Amino acid sequence: MPRCRFIQPEVVRLFLVDVHRRAHQALIDTKEATPTPEALATAEAKIAEADADAHFIDIKKRITAGEQRLMFAGMMRDLTPGEKVVLDPKYVGRTKVSAYVIGWSLVDADGKAVPVSDSAIDNLDPETYAEIVESIDAHEAALDAAREAFRSKNPSGATGSKATSPSVAP
Repeated sequence: MPRCRFIQPEVVRLFLVDVHRRAHQALIDTKEATPTPEALATAEAKIAEADADAHFIDIKKRITAGEQRLMFAGMMRDLTPGEKVVLDPKYVGRTKVSAYVIGWSLVDADGKAVPVSDSAIDNLDPETYAEIVESIDAHEAALDAAREAFRSKNPSGATGSKATSPSVAP
């Protein structure tokens, strides 16, 4: 049976604390210099704070071709044929968040759940926004790595399925 080439609706939950865990690990893995005790303590405090918050985002595992086109088009300020594309800095990153995020654990000052919307995304504090973008970027990188690992194991692109009918010899 041939593989389905349509995106299946799958949801992935990403915890924002993982952004700080990756940053902490990168700090430890730094080959240029040994991290200072202060830097390590700051990173560990951020992990503890984010872990206590327990905030998460629910995202689409993969976006569709149409969502991807809308995401890229939403970033462009000017698109004149034959000229260099000009990106609109107001929307770079936000279009990705809008395309992927379908839910989150974020609440307002009164503790009420805030629905995901472009307005809500624009009203996030910069640190939370950066955590969300970084979480989605890490998710995309993991998908790309898995896809590349699959391709390296299957260089011909073969899926392991047999032909449904034999080829006719000329």
